[in-house]
Amino acid sequence: PDDIAALFTDDVRYEPEPYHTLTGRDAVLAAWREDQDPPGSWEAFYEPIAIDGWLAVATGVSRYHGGEGEQDEVYHNLFLLEFDPDGRCRHYREWYMREDD
Repeated sequence: PDDIAALFTDDVRYEPEPYHTLTGRDAVLAAWREDQDPPGSWEAFYEPIAIDGWLAVATGVSRYHGGEGEQDEVYHNLFLLEFDPDGRCRHYREWYMREDD
């Protein structure tokens, strides 16, 4: 929890999906704890595609492994990130689309 908390400002606006905004580091920590993926159940690759001062845009792919005989779920992600001068995220917005089978 301390490592996660160190990523965000106290008053972060965190938007993990459309029309869902969490405000404040404590709310983000609670959401991360509440909705954890089991270790080894996913893999991901993300990279920045644009950086301008304290603003960054990143893209990536998240793959959640299906159970035996099930297909993986693959999501394509776009992130808009704004940082404070200390390098902590003060605004996080994510968009994603599930890849068709």
